[in-house]
Amino acid sequence: MNNPIQKTYARTTSSRSVGTNKQSTTNALMNMQEKDQGIPAHGFDNYEAACNATLSRSRALAEVQRHALNVEEFLREVGDKPAYTGKEVLDWLGY
Repeated sequence: MNNPIQKTYARTTSSRSVGTNKQSTTNALMNMQEKDQGIPAHGFDNYEAACNATLSRSRALAEVQRHALNVEEFLREVGDKPAYTGKEVLDWLGY
């Protein structure tokens, strides 16, 4: 279950009714999207703007994978959190 949506759904379905789970899953997805708001589709034009961004966990891990690096190593070194600063991700990537 590597997909963050599946993980969110699995967590929400373990203890609540299906109707409530659907709302919880929707809320979790909206929270992830809110963390990624303001991030241009093409990326940032400058380092400072990128450092000040907030990335959801799924977006940060996607960036690690996009650079063909080890996600488990990233999580071990930076921590497993719901969100990361752009600076945390960029520093780990070596920028």
